[in-house]
Amino acid sequence: MDFNDDQWQAWTRLMKLTQEGDREAYERLLVEISPLVFNYVRKRVFNSQHIDDVYQEVLLTFHKAKHTYRTNQPFSPWFFAVIRNAIWACLQKNHRI
Repeated sequence: MDFNDDQWQAWTRLMKLTQEGDREAYERLLVEISPLVFNYVRKRVFNSQHIDDVYQEVLLTFHKAKHTYRTNQPFSPWFFAVIRNAIWACLQKNHRI
């Protein structure tokens, strides 16, 4: 899955709207980023039985962390840091490494 600069800019705008309380923007953002998150998890969790659980944990972590995004910063580095750290924490917590 390849995402261009326009897509990242659109997600940045959706994230800004999300932080302003726009639920529709947040729903759209989740729908659009979910395939990317799932594929990112799938490539890093080698036990296929745990992929769905880790994926759900990552989305929950994203939800909890969304207020930490600084709107004057690029979205993609923050996004990947959140999901990468969530995967690592979930795997460590559940001893699935």
